[in-house]
Amino acid sequence: MESLLYVSSRQSRDGLYIRDVEDIVSPARTRNAALDVTGALVATPTHYAQMLEGSRTALDELLGSIGRDERHTDMRLIHLEPQARRELARWSLAYSGDSTYVAQLITAAIAAPDFEMETHFASIRALIMMLA
Repeated sequence: MESLLYVSSRQSRDGLYIRDVEDIVSPARTRNAALDVTGALVATPTHYAQMLEGSRTALDELLGSIGRDERHTDMRLIHLEPQARRELARWSLAYSGDSTYVAQLITAAIAAPDFEMETHFASIRALIMMLA
């Protein structure tokens, strides 16, 4: 099993912030459960951050789908590693909404050179785990 964390910029559709998230969360919970993936999503008016856990095949499938989703741009994989056990086992997709603090962390991660990703990973992961 593997765990990943990505951040992406949000491509808002005419200010439909709440609707976009609703349109993502409900189908994602169903799809994640079918793929035996667990995870947590944090959304702000300008960004998404998501941690996912599952088989590499399932995670690759989800990342491909997310990458094609017009609501996401500038998706950056911050962290991917094997893990022995699930940390988000209770959630096919936990969701936490808008937060100024989260928005600042994600904005910094999007802007960081690749060699600084590990620093941002620790902060965003800790926040996602706390919210989930």
